[in-house]
Amino acid sequence: MITTRKVRRPTSGGRRHGHLDTISDSERRPLRPIGMTVREAAVRTSALLTHLLAIPGVRLFRGVRSGSAGLPRVPLALNAGRQVLLIEMVAWPPGRYETTADGRVHCDGTYIGQSCGSLRAIAGHWRNALPDDHRVSAIVVVHPLTAGPVTLPRLDPEGPAWLPAVDAAGRIRPRLLLGRRTASPVAVRALLAATRRNTLCKNDINTVR
Repeated sequence: MITTRKVRRPTSGGRRHGHLDTISDSERRPLRPIGMTVREAAVRTSALLTHLLAIPGVRLFRGVRSGSAGLPRVPLALNAGRQVLLIEMVAWPPGRYETTADGRVHCDGTYIGQSCGSLRAIAGHWRNALPDDHRVSAIVVVHPLTAGPVTLPRLDPEGPAWLPAVDAAGRIRPRLLLGRRTASPVAVRALLAATRRNTLCKNDINTVR
């Protein structure tokens, strides 16, 4: 008698990698939330994006190293096939936000001491690290600190894309559905390596000792 066994698909829990406790709250972070810790903002964002793991082939990586000493880990990254989305998050008060050519962030015309320049550099690192047929994008999810209108920076060709937290998942979802979603072993291996806890690099502000 021949018996058959049902093969189960990997659960969404099996497609989460890394740890948010590797994220640093250092003031050296070029982009950081106001009024909450980086980890708190990352937990909120992760909760918003978790249901995207219901899409076959989507993986979530937490605490992704940038590949360069002195730069912070990216809190979250989504991978689907040959696509990688690097996700940073902030919490900002109401205002009109703009970025300069070098990435500095201004609110109502005043520089707030933050910059997306490093996130652009991190995205560039990953584009160079992965094969040419892979696509890497950077996204900043913006949580409102208090009630009031928040006008986000315009999309720059160099990135990142700025998304309000309330509809971030809905706007990310179509990106994950584009192109092939068959797993890229190259991307998965690189992202898994980048989520290791200890970099053993004294200049990395996220090194866990």
